Amino acid sequence: MPSAVASAIVLPSLDEFHALYPNLDLAIGVSNRTVDMVSEAIDCSIQLGELPDSNLVARTIGTLDQVTCASPAYLARHGTPTDLDELRAHVAVNCVSPHSGRECDFDFEVDGEARKVKLNGFVQVSDEQAYLTCGLQGLGMIQPARIAAQPYLDSGLLQEVLPQWKPVPMPVSVAYVKNRRVSPRVRAFVDWLAELFEKAGHVEQDLSRVRQLLRGLHPA
Repeated sequence: MPSAVASAIVLPSLDEFHALYPNLDLAIGVSNRTVDMVSEAIDCSIQLGELPDSNLVARTIGTLDQVTCASPAYLARHGTPTDLDELRAHVAVNCVSPHSGRECDFDFEVDGEARKVKLNGFVQVSDEQAYLTCGLQGLGMIQPARIAAQPYLDSGLLQEVLPQWKPVPMPVSVAYVKNRRVSPRVRAFVDWLAELFEKAGHVEQDLSRVRQLLRGLHPA
């Protein structure tokens, strides 16, 4: 599973899973790389975005919100964009998709439609933590998963920009090898994951409402 999903959602709740299934052992790999589920004997894999492999089938379990942000130092040097046209003149930390090997454009929902924005940049990374670190160091704009960026947004080390245009939510799926029998143990874990993501979505919606209320009470 990807590191953001593991550290922010799954690992903090494993005690709950263990209480439900005390005789079931887990071997969890945390990585953003593309895995070969057949040769590596992996029962299931949490995938972000579209599935790259036709040999896989998937069950959608939720979505991850993304956030457009940058460090205060970057914004002090380059200014804060006020619309998508101004954003195009900015520098990005380029993130490479582990599935396609291509750089990921920034994307937004505008009037109910997805719109991609291409930004130039001088550094390219494929690891999510490296992506965040480059953004924190002021090397460019980033568009990470909100669950990974939220602690830095709360502390002020990152600042959200263009909040009126939300990035397109990223689908989260659990993938299996096609035609492989799914064991009851794996099915139990995946059912638990689906419930966990549903809870996480409700919590994030509640926290978002609280943040909006606090901004209203204490405007910047």
